[in-house]
Amino acid sequence: GKAFGCPIFHCNGDDPLSVSTALETAVEWRHEWGVDVIVDMICYRRNGHNELDQPAFTQPKLYKEISRHQPTLKIFEKQLLDDGTMTQEEVDEIKQFVLQSYEKDFEASKSYERKETDWLANRWTGFKGP
Repeated sequence: GKAFGCPIFHCNGDDPLSVSTALETAVEWRHEWGVDVIVDMICYRRNGHNELDQPAFTQPKLYKEISRHQPTLKIFEKQLLDDGTMTQEEVDEIKQFVLQSYEKDFEASKSYERKETDWLANRWTGFKGP
């Protein structure tokens, strides 16, 4: 925004295509012009800040409304089915693939051994890590 001298891309967090477009545009803008951008995703936290947080206790009216609101996955799934982009079978196949992928990675994580260089995206010579 004005305070930072950079563009702001607004998007609806309930619309994955809007979010994807905003993020892709932000990356392209950054690449083309070499300046920072802000992506303002309008959305909410369904489950609070962490697993111990119970936002319905501190904000009961707001979280009563949020609990009635369909999750983003359900909204997007309905949109894809209603406009004929996907069939229910295709949606179910993708969900199954994702869940199997999560399970496979979870099982692999049980035998994972961390290496000192794992956190680096590249091997920078002379770079002092934390």
